[in-house]
Amino acid sequence: IYGVKKFHQYLADRSFELNTDHQPLLAIFNPTKGVPVATANRLQKWAIYLMGYNYNIRYKPTRSHANADALSRLPVGYDNSFIDNDAEPINYIQTQLIEQWPLKPTEIALATTHDNILKL
Repeated sequence: IYGVKKFHQYLADRSFELNTDHQPLLAIFNPTKGVPVATANRLQKWAIYLMGYNYNIRYKPTRSHANADALSRLPVGYDNSFIDNDAEPINYIQTQLIEQWPLKPTEIALATTHDNILKL
């Protein structure tokens, strides 16, 4: 997640592949499935965040890693631009998504009153 946030400007609107050596993450972060209900809050938050990207996730066993990825194994130092606020509830993220809908409930209600079939 750190790498996706850090390189957002390069990954937005592009297809990319996430490689993981932790096989259970395939089920949690699979872009073709929904977020599992029994997932921990932090993982749910990350899965919702990843929904904004076009990616595929692939399992690569640890023994197949010829090189260690620099994002997690060679940290340069603390990055102030990345602050993981675990206290931010998922409800807030859902509210932000709802506010971006193209129609407002009042517009739907008004259109329903003018429709001969739906106004019943």
